[in-house]
Amino acid sequence: MPADIRVRINKADAKRVQRLLGRLPDNLQRKVLTQTVDRVAKDVVLPAVKDRIPIRTFEPPILNALRGIGPPHKSHTGPPGILKRKMRKRPIRRSRVRVGRTITTPTREQLGIPEWSLGYYPAFLEYGKSGIANVAPQPYLRGTLTRESTEIQREFIKIAKARMKYLKSRGR
Repeated sequence: MPADIRVRINKADAKRVQRLLGRLPDNLQRKVLTQTVDRVAKDVVLPAVKDRIPIRTFEPPILNALRGIGPPHKSHTGPPGILKRKMRKRPIRRSRVRVGRTITTPTREQLGIPEWSLGYYPAFLEYGKSGIANVAPQPYLRGTLTRESTEIQREFIKIAKARMKYLKSRGR
C-alpha cells in the first residue's frame, strides 16, 4: 500500500528554483532533483508518516479464530512497533521523465502475519474495519502529504538550493 509522493510547490519559490536549475546542464538538473526528492522523502515524509501510526496498547482480537481459521492462540500481527520500524522509502520505477520516492508498508512476512491470517494489519489501521470488530480508520498514509505540504515545500526548496550551491562550488 504505497503512498504516492506528489507535492505542489509554491509558484514563486518554484520559479526561483526553476531559474537556478535552468542554469545547470540537464544531467545535473536531474541529479539535483533526484537527490532532493530522496532527501525530503527520508527526512520529512517518512518521519511524518511514522508519527501518524498509532501505538498499539492492546493485543488485537483474533478474528480469524472466531471464523474458525487458524489456531486460536496465535496472534495475527507481529510485536508492537514493528510497522513503524519496517516502513521504508523506496525509489519509484525508473523513468526518463519522472523522479520520485514511495513510502511502502512492510510485507506480511516482515510483519510476522501468519499465512492462515486473512487480515493485513497496515490496511486494518488505514481503512478501519466494520462487522464483528467495528474499528474506526486511523489513516497514517492518506492525508500526510497534505498536512505536511508546507514543511515539504520548505525543505524541498532549501535542499535543492543547497545541492545546486554545492555542485556549483565543485565546478560542475
